Amino acid sequence: MTNGNGYSFGSATDPSCTFILPAGETLDIAFTHDFYGTESSMVVTLPDSTTDSYGPYGFGVDTVSVTYDTAGSYTVQIFDSYSDGGQSLEASYTYISGTTVPSVTTAGTAVDNDDDNDGYSDLDETTNCDDSGSYASSSLPLDATSTPADMDSDFTCDALDSDRDGDSYANSVDVFPDDVNEWGDNDADGTGDNADTDDDNDLILTHLMLSQWMSVRIQIQMVMVHLTQ
Repeated sequence: MTNGNGYSFGSATDPSCTFILPAGETLDIAFTHDFYGTESSMVVTLPDSTTDSYGPYGFGVDTVSVTYDTAGSYTVQIFDSYSDGGQSLEASYTYISGTTVPSVTTAGTAVDNDDDNDGYSDLDETTNCDDSGSYASSSLPLDATSTPADMDSDFTCDALDSDRDGDSYANSVDVFPDDVNEWGDNDADGTGDNADTDDDNDLILTHLMLSQWMSVRIQIQMVMVHLTQ
């Protein structure tokens, strides 16, 4: 944006602009003033509603650069104390493929991040899920029948899912991260505890131990009933 023409008194309008910085991006602001930098200043309103003020500056044409990396809404306004202008400002951030997508284009058009409406973003189908890892996959972003690998069908592809099998145990602590029915292996014998008939590997079947415990409990209850009679 530009403030005035730099020579006509009253031409300055002290313009401002407001925009959203997506998470993971860096905002670059370039503020250029004419020879009369002593008349030029800039105020940036941050996402937490506090402000940063810059200028006035010295004599001589110059461009001042500042950066921000906190996601949220920013408002930038430039001023000219003499009201003849002579300042301009550019604010931008570089979109990194596979990280974020702006929700609105510079022309004000809403961006559709899921063109085929299959529940997976276009970036996930083409880039994010195809990370070259063991669970990498890709699919067609314009074909709703084509989706990335997602074993628990939670619309987060396996390559990005912190709980691939959807058993509520994170992959990092799940001994069987690809088996929704298993997550622990107490005796480390390769058979999950839910299916293992001998969880502690003491050669006594778990169900036998349980039945013995139940038998003892029943006998104790019978003795207590007899004592109360």
